[in-house]
Amino acid sequence: MIRTSRQLRNLLLSAGDIILLYFSLWLTLKLRYGGSFDPQLWGQHVGAFTVVFAAWLIIFAVSGLYDVGSSGGRTQLAFRIAGALAVAGIIAATYFYLGYNRLFTLRPQIVLAIVLVISYLGMFLWRILFLAALRSPRLSRRVLFVGSHQIIPELIAELHKKPQLGFFPVAWLQANGEPSAQHIDISKFQNINLPTYRDLAQLREICQRYQVDLIVSGISPRHHENLLRELLSCLPLHVDFSDLSKFYERVTGKVPVDAIEHVWFLENLQEGTKRPYELIKRILDMVLSVVLLILTFPLIPLLYLLVKLTSPGRFLFTQVRVGQAGRKFRAMKIRTMTVDAEKHGPQWSAKGDLRVTPVGKVLRKIRVDEIPQLYNILRGEMSLIGPRPERPEFIEELKREIPFYEERLLVKPGLTGWAQVSLPYGASVEYSLEKLQYDLYYIKNRTLGLDLSIGLRTIGTILSRSGR
Repeated sequence: MIRTSRQLRNLLLSAGDIILLYFSLWLTLKLRYGGSFDPQLWGQHVGAFTVVFAAWLIIFAVSGLYDVGSSGGRTQLAFRIAGALAVAGIIAATYFYLGYNRLFTLRPQIVLAIVLVISYLGMFLWRILFLAALRSPRLSRRVLFVGSHQIIPELIAELHKKPQLGFFPVAWLQANGEPSAQHIDISKFQNINLPTYRDLAQLREICQRYQVDLIVSGISPRHHENLLRELLSCLPLHVDFSDLSKFYERVTGKVPVDAIEHVWFLENLQEGTKRPYELIKRILDMVLSVVLLILTFPLIPLLYLLVKLTSPGRFLFTQVRVGQAGRKFRAMKIRTMTVDAEKHGPQWSAKGDLRVTPVGKVLRKIRVDEIPQLYNILRGEMSLIGPRPERPEFIEELKREIPFYEERLLVKPGLTGWAQVSLPYGASVEYSLEKLQYDLYYIKNRTLGLDLSIGLRTIGTILSRSGR
């Protein structure tokens, strides 16, 4: 039976993109100039476009186009490809402008435009077909879950919902010494219909019966001698082993707060190694916020008129938010609510909130209401990328309700973040718990590459007008 690893899937997907890009160039030249294949014309273009295509592949990678688990629906996929190609097109146009009469004599504006259109259509269709093929159980790794942790049925449901991840649940061993599975509420999950076992001594037999490739355990073999012995007996079967929380993080892109303890932060947050990253990120924050302020400045008079003519009150307003290490600051925004929005005290903004003005709804959709926060970034109170800053009134409430909530204050808050591009907006304690899990994933795994990926996905969100 064929199994595909994540690396192999990414390799196949990127190889298909490379073929598509060169095919797009060939087809464009065919449409643009007609006639049979002209080796000289091809030679004039292929060198310059090879450099462009290499840059595009990097953009595709950091924008998450090779992360099959986050592909979403077809509409979301279409906008993500559009966002990545929009950035790619700007980079290519700049390269051709600066390289003209220096690196080459081409000025392929029309060729570039046609290549972008053909590439967009080709990449969208290629991913639809590729994801359809990945949904076959024959191409997936067969997974056995061990233990009775509450997040196991959630994981099983997630794998059933996203078979393109390449994992196929085959059995569930609710091991001896663990809480009974009867205490696990699985009523809210669909497709939890796996063969279940109780006796840990059956582990090797189960692995052989279901041809298991991966054991995911919610029990630590360090603290369970019988499990350790049974796992060692499975080594000749070439079965891999994964801790439940690490597998959950890999599959969902978030950290399961119900499955970790305080020691997790000591073992996983190596903040000393982040100093070079933080220095580079601060420099980029300053440079990019200045550039964005300059680019968006012409919009300010128009936005001022739209806000002032459609609702009484100030154009800008400030609100106390909590930043890194609990330091409070005044975040600036363009007003999108009525002036008496909080006459009854602080409230979460909900979907369909009647306090939001008609113009405010549009500004929130395309995120321009947050332009003034670029000033907060220049002041060092915020970053372009990070967990969204929360209000102190809500933080005090959420600290009482949600474990480890205060740990999201370990880094600077951001204009956009991993939770914002991964999770539809909500306003509740349950939503804040979900958002925290994404925020902890970002804090643990933050790199310049992840930051760039979040930035590109944010562009896709703005293009799809799916902001809150």
